[in-house]
Amino acid sequence: MDIPPMESDRIVVRIAVLENLCVAALGMYLANVRNDPDFSKSRALLDSLQAEGEQSISHLPEPMRREGALVQKSLLDRIRNNLAALHGGPAVQSH
Repeated sequence: MDIPPMESDRIVVRIAVLENLCVAALGMYLANVRNDPDFSKSRALLDSLQAEGEQSISHLPEPMRREGALVQKSLLDRIRNNLAALHGGPAVQSH
């Protein structure tokens, strides 16, 4: 079965949808972690993911590293904010 090549606009849309689904899925997973009533374990995991993500793009040229770090921060902040909302607290920003 031949799959026709995708136009770049369709790829961008698909990535945006996948980002949204991943953010929602990870947020819901973390919200259901047992023995984490204040989400401290979840926050620690998100901080660790952020550090690992920054390390994984450290070999890229500066403009790409900066863009990757901004995208990652935005996505992880969305998860943090969703967790805070589920917990009934204010939005939380990463350090």
